[in-house]
Parts: sequence; C-alpha cells; structure tokens
Amino acid sequence: MLKKKLRIEYARAQHGLQESVHPGGIEFTDSFVKAYRSKPSEANVFDDLQEALFGKKFPSAGKVFDLQRLLPQLVQGHRVWCEAAMADERFVEITRIDYLHDEPSKSVWLVVNIFEDDLTRFGITRKRLLAESGLGGDFKLVASAEAIGADICLGSSRSHRQSTGRPSDKIADLVRMVRPSIWTTVMTIPPYRKHYVPPCPPADNADLMDQPLSIYACFFTSGSITRYRPHMFELTLRADSAGTFRK
Repeated sequence: MLKKKLRIEYARAQHGLQESVHPGGIEFTDSFVKAYRSKPSEANVFDDLQEALFGKKFPSAGKVFDLQRLLPQLVQGHRVWCEAAMADERFVEITRIDYLHDEPSKSVWLVVNIFEDDLTRFGITRKRLLAESGLGGDFKLVASAEAIGADICLGSSRSHRQSTGRPSDKIADLVRMVRPSIWTTVMTIPPYRKHYVPPCPPADNADLMDQPLSIYACFFTSGSITRYRPHMFELTLRADSAGTFRK
C-alpha cells in the first residue's frame, strides 16, 4: 500500500473491519464482517489493501459479508468446511495453463486445462463451471489438442492483438484478465503451486471477495473472537453448519 503511494504512513491506521452477529442470531451461524471504506482522514487497512491489489474500494456506507459465505472461499481447510457443512467441494483444480500464440495473426491467448473427473465427482456441469467461475465472459469450451491429458479445455475468447514486439510481452495482460477468477495455493513440495477455479453459487455472489481479502477477513474474525470473546471460541469450533454445538 505504501509502495502504491496510497498514503505516506499508517501510524494511526485501523483494520477497517467489524465482526459481529446479526440481530437475534447466534455466534458463527449468523456472524458477519463489515468492511469500511477508507477516508482521507481515516486509514482503513482492509479497504486500502483492496485498492492497492485490485483497484477497487468499498461503498461509502461500507459492505457486510456473511461469514457463512466467506468460509467456503478459503482453499485452506476447504474440505473441513465441506464436512461441517455437508457440502460438495467447490474448488476445481487446474492441471495446466497454456499460453499460446499465432504468429500470422499476432494473437495470443490462454487455455485452461481441467480434468473432467473432478467436475463429475463434485457434481459440477460444464455449463455451471463457466457460469459460476467468472470465466464465462472471457472463455469458452475448446477441444483438447492432446490424446492424453486434460479432458476439458477452456480457451480465452478475448485474444490480445499484437502490433509489435514479442508474444511474451502480452503475458501480463492475459494474467490480469484471468487472475480474479483463479485461486492459488503455495506449497513447499512439487509442484510448489496449484491453481483452482472456484465456482461460486449465485446466492453467494454478493459475498464473494478476492482471494487474499477473504483470507484476511476470516482470520480477522477468528482473531477477534479469541481476543474479545475467548469463551466462545471452543464452542464455535464445535458448531456444525446448522449452528448446533456438538459435545
């Protein structure tokens, strides 16, 4: 944020987040996080982080995100959430991303490769994958060029024309186009990094955050509970998807 020169210092900065429970609700099941917009006289770290990374800001009145819709967005611990919520997995692994170019037309584009078996075991159709992943506006289903490999290929329908220079000069443009729709994990063992397409149900769209922000918001919420209501933390860990506390 300082590198982007949004501010010259953050000595009196605030998180810019508030965690609470909806009126009449119970902890965890009805919990929410509210993100506040930064002001010239009030530095809110969360909003400034969003602006620095993604060029967006929250509404002037702030925005509320339900915790129950934020948790499924975390790649880390996603299967734990699936077990607790008795839900199918949402993250579809990308086996490979190809950067292709056609020299005569000076065009470059992306192809995202996915194993169809992953869609089958998660109960996700190809149509739903395109519609709920955020890729539908820029990608379409294309035939695989390999006899063995990914069963489903999504080719970008928006190619970037090149007037001069090398094809690699446009890679950054392609990455910017696809980055908001791809989640990533970093590991200490090969392949060291994995990419996923996270289909988001229409009912959860309003609570969808960019990946680093959803991680921040969920960790802020759990940290706030342990700091201000530590007696609730163990109970929250034992709560199932219906909000019933297990013994």
